Amino acid sequence: SESGVIATFSRAADICGILAYRIDRDLRGGPILSVHLFTAMDVTNSLRPARALLDAADARARELGCNAVQIRLDHNQAKLVSRLRGLGLIHHAGLLWKETETVGARS
Repeated sequence: SESGVIATFSRAADICGILAYRIDRDLRGGPILSVHLFTAMDVTNSLRPARALLDAADARARELGCNAVQIRLDHNQAKLVSRLRGLGLIHHAGLLWKETETVGARS
């Protein structure tokens, strides 16, 4: 299964976020980008770092033909769970989900 690491950076070239992923198969959803590490550095209390990292995960999922992004967060990341839910992710069974468009489905 394919795996990798993605980092996002600010305009000043400071690291803003990092995620580690692998491709998994969900019994109902097919291929998914399963994120096992999702850390957005937020010193300004802004949604921007989490949004940039989520956008990067979504883009990578589409590149790899995944139907969804699944993010696992640690129990001490409750604030980030709240932020990601605010960005439209669904919290289900301790995981956060976001469906993607596969590249072939785009017009």
